[in-house]
Amino acid sequence: MKIEEVLNENSIHLDKDLTSKKEVFDYLCSSLYQNGMISDKNAFQEKVYDREALSVTGLIDGVAIPHGVSDAVNQPSVAFVRTKKEIEWESIDGKKIKYIFLLAIPNNTKDDVHIKMLSELARSLMDQNVISKLEYVETADELLNLLKKGGSQS
Repeated sequence: MKIEEVLNENSIHLDKDLTSKKEVFDYLCSSLYQNGMISDKNAFQEKVYDREALSVTGLIDGVAIPHGVSDAVNQPSVAFVRTKKEIEWESIDGKKIKYIFLLAIPNNTKDDVHIKMLSELARSLMDQNVISKLEYVETADELLNLLKKGGSQS
């Protein structure tokens, strides 16, 4: 599964004035709903919060990958937001978060969609160049290219 199969430009949001995890979840779940990726914003958002209660979704260097598995997901998808300022979020390195990738995973998938989505995203984010360049992308297209190339773009 390639990143461009689950993350489209309509679900990429740059420099949004969001100041809390709740605002981020509301914003990204609304984005997924408006783009037809989920059929019920509230049902999906509840699953995101349920998953969030299980373990930390903030990784390192300002990146978080929250996710929800729900019958409300029409197709596997990812929504992204870069916030204007770092926000409080539980993270592995104890730092605030600025780059959030919300994964929407259908509940009824028999193949390992969840694992494939996470591994594809993680593959890109393992490259320190990608994380450092997240701050400087100016368009949805630039972000998609950065993630596809794993940070090798100049």
